[in-house]
Amino acid sequence: MEPEVKNTQQDWVNIHQSISNNKSKSQPLFSNDQKIEFEENNGEYFLFYWFDALEKLGSVYLLGKVYDKKNKKFISCCVTVNNIMRNLYVLPRSKMLDNDGKETDKEVTMIDVYNELESIRKKYKISSWKCKDVERKYAFEEPDVPLKAHYFKTVYSFKDNQLPSDLTGKTFSKIFGTDTSALELLIIKRKLMGPCWLKITNYTKSQRNISWCKTEVSVNSPKLISVCSEDDPNIIKEIPPFVVMCLNIKTVLNTVKNINEIVIASAMVYPEVNIMDHNSNARQEHHQFTIVRKLDDVPFPMGFKELLSKRSKKVEVVPNENALLNLLMAIIQRQDPDIIVGHNFIGFHLDVLLHRMKSLGTLNWSRIGRLRRSMWPNLQAGAGGMGETSLAERTVTCGRLLCDTYYGAKDYVKSSNNGLTHLSKLLLNINREDIEPEKIAKYFWQANDLLHLIQHTEFDSFLSSALMFKIQLLPLTNQLTKLAGNLWSRTLCGARADRNEYLLLHEFHGKKFICPDKYDYKKRQNGNSGTKKKAAYSGGLVLDPKKGFYDKYILLLDFNSLYPSIIQEFNICFTTVNRKDFNDDDEENTKVPEVPDSSLEQGVLPKLLKKLVQRRRQVKSIIKTCNDPAELISLDIRQKALKLTANSMYGCLGYNLSRFYAKPIAMLITSKGREILQNTKTLAEEKGYDVIYGDTDSIMINTNTDNLDIVKKIGNEIKSSVNEKYKLLEIEIDGYFRKMLLLKKKKYAALTVDESNSKRFIEKKGIDVVRREWCKLSIDASNFILDQLFSDIDREKSIENIYEYLEKLSEGIRNNSYSAEDFIINKSLSKNPEDYPDIKAQPHVQVALRLKARGIGCHAGDTIQYIICKDDDKKSFAERAYHPDELKMNEKLEIDHEWYLNQQILPPIMRLCEPIEETDGYKLSKCLGLDAAKYQANMFLNNDNNNDFTFESHISIEEKFKNVEKWIPKCIHCKQKYEFAGYEIKTEDLKDKNYIINFSCPNCKKAIPITSLAAQLHCSIRKHIREYNNSVLICDDICATHTRQLSVYGTKCLYPGCNGTISHQYTDKMLYTQLDYYIHLFDTKKMKEIYRDKNKDDRRYNGAITFEKDYENLKTIADNYMKRNARKFVDLSKIFRNLKQFS
Repeated sequence: MEPEVKNTQQDWVNIHQSISNNKSKSQPLFSNDQKIEFEENNGEYFLFYWFDALEKLGSVYLLGKVYDKKNKKFISCCVTVNNIMRNLYVLPRSKMLDNDGKETDKEVTMIDVYNELESIRKKYKISSWKCKDVERKYAFEEPDVPLKAHYFKTVYSFKDNQLPSDLTGKTFSKIFGTDTSALELLIIKRKLMGPCWLKITNYTKSQRNISWCKTEVSVNSPKLISVCSEDDPNIIKEIPPFVVMCLNIKTVLNTVKNINEIVIASAMVYPEVNIMDHNSNARQEHHQFTIVRKLDDVPFPMGFKELLSKRSKKVEVVPNENALLNLLMAIIQRQDPDIIVGHNFIGFHLDVLLHRMKSLGTLNWSRIGRLRRSMWPNLQAGAGGMGETSLAERTVTCGRLLCDTYYGAKDYVKSSNNGLTHLSKLLLNINREDIEPEKIAKYFWQANDLLHLIQHTEFDSFLSSALMFKIQLLPLTNQLTKLAGNLWSRTLCGARADRNEYLLLHEFHGKKFICPDKYDYKKRQNGNSGTKKKAAYSGGLVLDPKKGFYDKYILLLDFNSLYPSIIQEFNICFTTVNRKDFNDDDEENTKVPEVPDSSLEQGVLPKLLKKLVQRRRQVKSIIKTCNDPAELISLDIRQKALKLTANSMYGCLGYNLSRFYAKPIAMLITSKGREILQNTKTLAEEKGYDVIYGDTDSIMINTNTDNLDIVKKIGNEIKSSVNEKYKLLEIEIDGYFRKMLLLKKKKYAALTVDESNSKRFIEKKGIDVVRREWCKLSIDASNFILDQLFSDIDREKSIENIYEYLEKLSEGIRNNSYSAEDFIINKSLSKNPEDYPDIKAQPHVQVALRLKARGIGCHAGDTIQYIICKDDDKKSFAERAYHPDELKMNEKLEIDHEWYLNQQILPPIMRLCEPIEETDGYKLSKCLGLDAAKYQANMFLNNDNNNDFTFESHISIEEKFKNVEKWIPKCIHCKQKYEFAGYEIKTEDLKDKNYIINFSCPNCKKAIPITSLAAQLHCSIRKHIREYNNSVLICDDICATHTRQLSVYGTKCLYPGCNGTISHQYTDKMLYTQLDYYIHLFDTKKMKEIYRDKNKDDRRYNGAITFEKDYENLKTIADNYMKRNARKFVDLSKIFRNLKQFS
């Protein structure tokens, strides 16, 4: 049972050669910018397929395609929509206010409102507006707004000044729509449900050359645009073919200037891609363009041009980087792509291109998009490619959709690594060669090497296109956008919240509701106090698992789309749930609203979800009878988009930064979900069945039988009993586990039976083997153990095989029988690496910072690879972390095999084998050649949480204090509150030379006396101590009982009939961590250690020196309170009372 050692061979060169041999028409590089005249339909209108838009100064630019009858092809077109009007809804008061803001007895009339609005119009220098009385409905979270009322609808131009969103008057209490954008108004009022054909009437040919499109028109009213009816025989129903460009660049880091410079650019252009055709693929007709430039004015290697002359496809050779960029922009303009595809194009390539074009003064740089620009957007500081492109940078490409396969894989592919090499192997079964960025310059020394680098660049553009087609990014995002009615470019960037927002905007606007205004991000995030809001309500119910290894059939029952079904079953909506008494600012209010009365009219949300569910059922019914493979793929994409849209609806209700955030509705939905799951468990147990686990929308039942027919009978019996209790809620048999290893909540592995093909496979949930921070050797070892446990061989034999495997594994590791790739650990960055305060404790952060120093962009969300090596000078394992490329460059580095055996191999296999009686940690560690004595002692410690325990020294500062209440002192000068961050100043703030690191108020910049801060610190700490002393006990079951009574039954809930467990809401650990946070906030010793090593000129370090005495005074206050806290004292007699003597 020897572990497998694999060596892979690169095969990308052969594939590249076959692609290069495909004949394609040669294309000219340059294009004149002459506009093309297209023919109208009877001179009355023309048909326009729009797929992108941008707002600027109150006008909206729609980008899309029209059909050029003369040349018989689709060309790009820009439609400028002018004279879009602001739409404000002014809510009149019932009684007029006097000059002091007090309510009078005088009733408000519309004339009173109009007169006051006239004075406001003059004050804000608004030239003119139109007003009328309208009736509208409101059903959202703004207090004191009636469900139905008469509003003063006010319409005026975007050219005039915007009114403040919080403006009120004597005659009106609220104005809605002050910050609504022209683009949103156009999309919602003209009912533009994603990319579609539009009919444009009364237009004029534009002479302004505002875009790079082949033709331009403008209209003077949004009402001249209408969505084409599907019943109109004169319209084009098919989606036009798209021009798709797959773009890839190679860069070198100029170490003198610390900037990434572009040396090769390659573009693969597909002139006609039918996104809904399943036959579209990366090998279809295309044109390849490749540009290479000299490296620092050094001549190309001898024989290079002769090699290029033998190629079937031409490579353009240019003298410098600016020439390369100018030629690339010319190619983009000539090919005029609708979609630009790349892997990590948004995260790296686009940022580099914009930085280099701005630095070199590239002509016509805005050709990377379709709108002409003279003003540059604000680019990120530093070398290009060091961070993900900002929204402002991405708008430069408006009119050319960005399809980034890196971000697409994040959303639609389950993978621990979204790198191009890994995804190529995983999805395309292609072995891609990795070329380290710092070695690229060396490829310019030899002609064959440089040609190899060019081919590699070309092949990467091919891989990006192949991944795009494989993941079906374009058809899937197109369908999602059509369902939601938002911008396709936003869907391609993974903006799920944006899709939900526009779907609800369309739905409620169509029913004459006033929709909630866009909340300022910081206002919603910080609330009134400046602290980040938390989800202060219970989520789904997770039943306590009956841990163990089960060798009889386990029945899995699952509710279909539980939360969307609950919304429909109980008619839960903004319009039906009474939320008058609910205050979102009251964090302690856990009262759940009442279920709407059954007599109420069906709400907007249930209607919407019903429509989505019915449409999906129709599509699935067609799939069952469809025999056309192409149509099947298209139908599957449609049903998948409908499912994703319906299932994501609940998320916008509970997300506090959502425009449609409604905490009480989210609480009601999850409360009903917990109740339904608990009732289902009770029902199954009343029938005599053993429920061993349940999570949110599913339960697992131990059937105690080896007969699958009996299992099905049990499943159908429970299914029938549950479903008859509800109208729309349905529970289904989701599967059968032949064997199951249940470890704890959300952690299990099971042998699943697939009836369709009589095959079995192992399903893994939450266990170490599915997490990316474990190396391949660890994952392989865990998988081997699972294979043995779930096999049909005798238990004793399987345990024997496990021991034999572990012995050979440890021997192979110590004898260097495995490659470095087997030791790679993956961990993602939760924020930009320079923003971590505890860099020394974070191995992936240290590696990321070294990568950035080499010119490789690393930012939040990226996955960092590292290997732990031996190093006599560095004791911390985090300081001994190196990127795999660093091992290749430094032969002296040796992998720390003992660390891997102790920290990567043993812990996960111990957790897997814990329920297995025939083995234990002592025997497993002995097989690995480790010190078994300490594991033998641990066998006698009865602690259910041992497996999940992590030493606090191994926890990052961010993770340790993520749930504490931040310190929010108040300035005695300006009376404003602010979050005191101490020395943890963000890197962006440090770039501001005027930023002062001291005890000054960030609002008024005046110094706050230490005595004031000390007094406020005392009050804050005492508040937390008081909260601990007054803490209530909460039940973890669906009754959610709150009480201060102590139960004579220990931790058993006092509520009649409830079997839940009660525990303190504010625990001693929470108080201890809060005090520790205050100490950390003023710890000058630690801050000096952290920032001295990073940069001696760092103002955080200098600030710690200058204000050390003040910091120490505040730290002493926190220290004194901590000394009185007994949590840090350990009762050793209690810990070791279960230990036994070993002979």
